[in-house]
Amino acid sequence: MAITITATPDTFDFLGRPQEFNVTSDRTSGISKTVFNTTDNGSGKVRFTFSSSHVMQVGDIVTGTFTNTALSVRHTVTAVTSLTLDTDLDYIAAFSGQTGSILRTNDNFKIKAEIKKSTTVLATLYSFPISSTFKFDIQAIVSSGINSEGATDLPVISSVFEIRNTSEGLLSYTVVFTEVYDDVDGLTSEHDTITSSVYNVINASFEYKETQSLSNYILSAASTTAKLLTNIPSLTLVHAEDFIYIFFIYNGAKQVKAKRSIIGGIFADVFTPLVTVTNKLGVIKVGTAAMSSSTNAVSIAISLYDATNVQISEGLIFKFQKTEKCGSRVLFRNKLGGYDAVTILGEEERKNKVDKAYYKKNLEKGYSLGARGFIALSKSNEKTMKVTTDYLSKEQLNWLDELNESEDVYLIEDNNYIPIHATGTQGYLESSKLKRLTLSCILPTNK
Repeated sequence: MAITITATPDTFDFLGRPQEFNVTSDRTSGISKTVFNTTDNGSGKVRFTFSSSHVMQVGDIVTGTFTNTALSVRHTVTAVTSLTLDTDLDYIAAFSGQTGSILRTNDNFKIKAEIKKSTTVLATLYSFPISSTFKFDIQAIVSSGINSEGATDLPVISSVFEIRNTSEGLLSYTVVFTEVYDDVDGLTSEHDTITSSVYNVINASFEYKETQSLSNYILSAASTTAKLLTNIPSLTLVHAEDFIYIFFIYNGAKQVKAKRSIIGGIFADVFTPLVTVTNKLGVIKVGTAAMSSSTNAVSIAISLYDATNVQISEGLIFKFQKTEKCGSRVLFRNKLGGYDAVTILGEEERKNKVDKAYYKKNLEKGYSLGARGFIALSKSNEKTMKVTTDYLSKEQLNWLDELNESEDVYLIEDNNYIPIHATGTQGYLESSKLKRLTLSCILPTNK
């Protein structure tokens, strides 16, 4: 008895893409065997004898083709030797010496698939026939299994330049496949089990119809083109006291560090300490406050290296201005599953709207509102914010469409991540080339 996994999804994949496993069992249906004798097994049940060995097993379901049609019924195999098998059918004298054939159907067999995060079972699926394709919506299954706490797992904001592992947005899962069938006593019985390798899904918005492979974003060897999980356009503006987050995926276990190069400024190249990354999302955090004494027209280049100083990722270039930020910093999960950040430099408008509904009642003595003739039916408190960006290129404006579509958006204030609900963005021209973006959002009533 054995289960074989014949096809699997990618080791790393997008959360929105269905995960597909092909699984087969050696309990294959359709095996036929010629019977040359039928006898009593000594316990009042039918025993079939063959002229050569067979592969049928206890628990198999078989049907027969015999002259005596009372044998041409559904049986369950209860015992086997290399040349015989016993079934649960009662033996009668009329069965003696019957010849014919039996066919294994296994019409009560299934393969059970348990999708597990570590030791926690997230979902249990069954498939029939036993040569099966399991294709499941991992996004629906892991809604409670993937870390969806958003930016709470990110490093605390500071001017420190660092790189580290993070569990945010990544689910590592296995699938345990088990043969399951109804035993002769009507109880469910389980036989062979096999556990898949570890597979990973990234909390990204790609759907299964997307043709882009996540393999382009997995760092593993020397490369200057392997992609990072960011969609920030080149030369996007950052200011002193801004921070930059860049996410990446590393396959395997290896020491990784990040390099910050200053183009046109007074600072030397800086490497972070080495961090061991093991099949995880990593995050690079670059603080810029220490660069405020640099000239105003510098650029920051960031890329990843291994312990031998070999570059293993593409380089990202940001434009730096030493002026301190004068607006809001917004962090949002992009479609690749990493986080991008943008500084809102324009004017900020906030409102706090409180609605109350009352009904009148007869006046009573007392100091409470109800005693004075009014009872509150409902109350609501909504804080809203509307901000407008500085001037953007067309490429940057298109990039910020992801901000409007993102389900994880945060306002950064006083080193706190404040979850906000983006209700809409609107881009418009300020000149023939440059554009601005207005972001409307709802703030939580309590931080």
